[in-house]
Amino acid sequence: MFAFWKKIKSPPTNEEIKIATLIANYPLYNPPHWAHILALSTDAFQENRDYFLSNAEARIDCLRQFFGEFGVAVDFSNEAIIGISCWLADHILALPPAISIDFDNSDARHVFYNYTGPWDADHRVLNFLFDLGIFFGQTIVSRRKKAYWHFVGGFDDYNPRFIHQSITVRGVSAKPIDPFEKTSLNIIGIRNNTLLINSRRCRNPEFVRNHSRFRLANNLRAFADNKYKGPE
Repeated sequence: MFAFWKKIKSPPTNEEIKIATLIANYPLYNPPHWAHILALSTDAFQENRDYFLSNAEARIDCLRQFFGEFGVAVDFSNEAIIGISCWLADHILALPPAISIDFDNSDARHVFYNYTGPWDADHRVLNFLFDLGIFFGQTIVSRRKKAYWHFVGGFDDYNPRFIHQSITVRGVSAKPIDPFEKTSLNIIGIRNNTLLINSRRCRNPEFVRNHSRFRLANNLRAFADNKYKGPE
């Protein structure tokens, strides 16, 4: 008889309702052409590239407005990076499930990486995820002198083996950095850790919780800070 009561979910808190409302109204990313960047013609690729570069700061402003509702600053300082990282860990389950584009969520992953159309309705949160990726990349570009945005595309023949955004940051390491993939992997890890803690099967929940809160910040600083040695 008690199993019945365990299935009843608590009503959403005011903060959860606030987050859901903000995500439902989050500004849409709207490039001139909706198609995977590697499937675009050379002219269409250039138009999407120019749109991305000219709107990068405006997209970060979208993040700034969102996090400002919770008193979290959005800039390229260590304090802001940590604040964003901690907020995400503390509120990850209040965000729509599509934020976690792991291989179990293949629909959202396909929509996000292949630009199949505007990210709206159930996929609206992907605009938020995309802007987090821009913030991740722009932080590196702003803090590393040789870092710059690099785009792979403009081919008339589509090669399906490429599945990522193909918008990367170069000039930091031998391999290009995909800030969107890095951000999504951190989000997936944070969400999985939170679910593990809530399942009560976690042997050291405080350690896992602390790791999750600083996960994104530590990963970002590993790329953005030349001499970063790890958590202080």
